[in-house]
Amino acid sequence: MLLDPKWERKEKELTTPVHPVIDLLQRGKKLIENENDWCQCNYRRYPEKGSDRVQYCSLGALALASGHYFNNDPCPAYNDQVLEAISILKAAVRDWLQLDNLRNFASFNDTHTHAEVMAAWDRAIKLAYITYGS
Repeated sequence: MLLDPKWERKEKELTTPVHPVIDLLQRGKKLIENENDWCQCNYRRYPEKGSDRVQYCSLGALALASGHYFNNDPCPAYNDQVLEAISILKAAVRDWLQLDNLRNFASFNDTHTHAEVMAAWDRAIKLAYITYGS
């Protein structure tokens, strides 16, 4: 039986690895895409006493998605991929940061609605695809 060359190309496209920063942004966004899993003004927060449920801000979600979140540390540890992802998130909201006189993406997360923050994540993921391809 002959193989259809179009099928082979599609199979190859499906197995093409995604750039690590794109993957990190996608996994980080997924952790907080539900507004009940997102918070402001803390890297992570336990909204109910005695509950295991945890909420994360955007930067906390990135750190958790990267595997560099230490259980006893109030602040996450950042590796190069997390720093690059933060840079892309900041670029995604550069116009907003200037209009609102904010300095960084953490400030954006803490002063904007969940819908606006999710829109920023979407824009950052698109910028990452433009930057890194895949």
